[in-house]
Amino acid sequence: MIAISAFLTGWFDVLRDSLPESLQRILGLARRYTLVTPENSGFAVSLAIGTKLSNKRQVDLTGLPDAIRRWNTPVVLYLPDTMVVRSSLTLPDSALRSLDQVIDVEIERLTPFHAADVHVARRVHHSSGGQIHVDLTVVPRDRLDAITRPLANTGIIYDHVVAGPDALGDPIGNDLLDTLKRSTRRGALSWPTVVTGCLLVAAAGSPYAAQEWRERELRTKLAEIRPKANAILQLATEVETLEARHTQRSDFRENRVSVTVLIDEVSRRLPDHAWIHRFSFGGNALLLEGRSASATALIGLLNASTFLTGTHFEAPISRDPASGADRFIVSSNVVVSKVVTK
Repeated sequence: MIAISAFLTGWFDVLRDSLPESLQRILGLARRYTLVTPENSGFAVSLAIGTKLSNKRQVDLTGLPDAIRRWNTPVVLYLPDTMVVRSSLTLPDSALRSLDQVIDVEIERLTPFHAADVHVARRVHHSSGGQIHVDLTVVPRDRLDAITRPLANTGIIYDHVVAGPDALGDPIGNDLLDTLKRSTRRGALSWPTVVTGCLLVAAAGSPYAAQEWRERELRTKLAEIRPKANAILQLATEVETLEARHTQRSDFRENRVSVTVLIDEVSRRLPDHAWIHRFSFGGNALLLEGRSASATALIGLLNASTFLTGTHFEAPISRDPASGADRFIVSSNVVVSKVVTK
């Protein structure tokens, strides 16, 4: 009875898959399963009916078990394209007898991984002329384990692991885990078949496939480290800003001109008959305005100071009618390095 049931189930699946997907959904025959996709730091959970997705919701690892039990259907783990690499082989029909071994050899030749270190899903297409075309989807085992290990620790059980939109309608036929079991069983290898297959793949441009794999690996690693690199750059910018502010404050403290020292120096240089009404200092310029019995003598007296240079009158000397003294406006350049507080 079990054999008859399996036989009928297999024929039913064949008949169902031969119908257009739209007709399968109308008749209620389309496959239903829960699709779990790793996204950012969590998971996207959707109900899949054939290749049509609905009821998508975002959850974290702790909320994933409840989201999976929502529809009570088989669970399919769907890998994003950034995790996998796709390639295709053209082989003679005779390669079907040793297809697992041929695929293993090609993986080790085209990628930096051993065949036992990757999961492989394959689709075989027959064509005229005694050839077959094999579409491969490859994902490194450690990269998949990084996702499945936390799921196992949480007690989540998934039925299939697939990648690529073409795998949504047939997760069983595209199961990466199932094909891994097949590909790791080593049998007698037909070396003429392997050599013939390798020559055909090489003629199709295998260096480009290897380069594509390396570029995909680099893009994936770059995507992983870019957020950390941006955070480091932001911190470096903040550190540079703080250092610049600290340097400005240090320069200000170390090169601050002492107005008290400057006033003392001017008062010692001017004679007793000189009176200052305005004392103005800004940048490295000193401006003095006042009265003196002999304003012309002030230029030489101020220039004699090591603190001042370039002393000159800013306006003509005028006579104060009340006191008879000279009115003057004098300007000097301050030698900042000599008039600072250390």
